[in-house]
Amino acid sequence: MKNKIPTLIANEYKNYFRTPLGFILLIIFALLTNFLTFYAGGFLIREKADLLAFFLFHPWIYIFIIPAISMKLWSEERKTGTIEILLTMPISTTETVISKFLSAWAFCLTAMLTSVPLLITVNILGTPDNGVIISSYIASLFMAGAFLAISLTFSAMTSSQISAYLASSFGCMIILISGIKPIIVFISHLTPQLTIKAIESLSFISHFTSITQGIFDINDFIYFTSTIIIWLILNIAVLEVKKEG
Repeated sequence: MKNKIPTLIANEYKNYFRTPLGFILLIIFALLTNFLTFYAGGFLIREKADLLAFFLFHPWIYIFIIPAISMKLWSEERKTGTIEILLTMPISTTETVISKFLSAWAFCLTAMLTSVPLLITVNILGTPDNGVIISSYIASLFMAGAFLAISLTFSAMTSSQISAYLASSFGCMIILISGIKPIIVFISHLTPQLTIKAIESLSFISHFTSITQGIFDINDFIYFTSTIIIWLILNIAVLEVKKEG
């Protein structure tokens, strides 16, 4: 297992750059984050050396970017029929799922690295709390991983990349918005307080926002890690059903 997974990860990661799609996604991510940071986030008028305006929009950008990164990872295999060959190779389903996930996660990290000029800029302009910034980067990466695990599972359910993209975007959006204030206020009139707290605790927003504001709670990282593991297990289960069928 130790010898197989690094090779599989490297091959999957290289696939992102064998077509223009990988470069296009990196450019879109860079343009979106910079535009939203400087214009919608008011980076220049805040007069504060931090990257809060940058991280503020990550959850919403991921709804559109992450499904695009993962939509073809399984659906393309199903469409071309190569999934049958892949599942009969001397590589376990778990190894294959982990490899695809980690390669896509590495691509997400590559996208985040396009923001290095912003990090350099705030350190030139002032004295930011780099501890908070680093924690925010890690939290963003873990949140991207959670989005990715969900999207991979939906990709394994269909041979259509469009269907995989739409289902992943919708699924991630539901989990994301469940914790925003308007939704909580709306459902507070319909469900018990205990249910509301449970729904709020499942939202990416509440766990991610607290970290970007400098509130470091290990439970937030446990939440994202647990979400990743649960959805990867579901991904493996979907493929095992496919293999047996």
